[in-house]
Amino acid sequence: MTAMTAPTPSTGAEELRVDGVSVELAGARLVHEVSLAAAAGQVVGLIGPNGSGKSTLLRCVYRVLRPAGGTVRLAGDDLHALTARDTARRVAALTQEHPAEFEFTVAEVVAMGRLPHRRGLAAGPTAGDRERCAAALRRVRADHLAERAFPSLSGGEKQRVLIARALVQEPRLLVLDEPTNHLDIAHQLEVLALAREAGPTVLTALHDLNLAAAHCDRLYVLEAGRIVAAGEPHEVLRPELLAEVFGVRATPVRHPATGALQLLFDRLV
Repeated sequence: MTAMTAPTPSTGAEELRVDGVSVELAGARLVHEVSLAAAAGQVVGLIGPNGSGKSTLLRCVYRVLRPAGGTVRLAGDDLHALTARDTARRVAALTQEHPAEFEFTVAEVVAMGRLPHRRGLAAGPTAGDRERCAAALRRVRADHLAERAFPSLSGGEKQRVLIARALVQEPRLLVLDEPTNHLDIAHQLEVLALAREAGPTVLTALHDLNLAAAHCDRLYVLEAGRIVAAGEPHEVLRPELLAEVFGVRATPVRHPATGALQLLFDRLV
């Protein structure tokens, strides 16, 4: 297998460490003492079947949920001890839930990504803010949508706009929860490449194991809220593990052009 070249860490990227994190909701423990790490500039993927705890763990990382135990640290700082403003300057999240369907234009939605960097809520966008927003929309091929009302967009268009909003936030850590949902195949192939090119450390939950194999430096496999495997994609995406965790027969193949690991799937009978 041709190994993925390790990314050159961005000066803005920071190391993420999740140490012994547990998450409880309504008295039920959904995540059990999970530990993982992402070096500055790495793209790290969480994979696992539905209900395995991927989204719950990510919500803890971007502070929607507070851990029942353990810590989430970015460059050594406990994220849950920072102010909301300080966190927003360092962490951006693309969630599975879209924002409320108010009649904001696309340009206004993207500009929200600059709010943590303004001197105050009353301060308007600077010329630099406007240029960053325009550039982000161009990067996701959505600049032609700038004056459209956000609720009028298709699911895929909304996803691209929200990716642009996350990019203009200029985070040190970018958290992506199923970022390829609603996207056509061309934009699926682009979104994780865009995240890597932007430079932050990336933690992403993915259902598509071939995207995970192609774009992630390291993978963690979650099952019933626990890490059951971790390593580089070729170490983790083994037929026996995929049969046990996902209940499928997987046949590894090599991409004819890149040599990268790809998987063919069949029902396990």
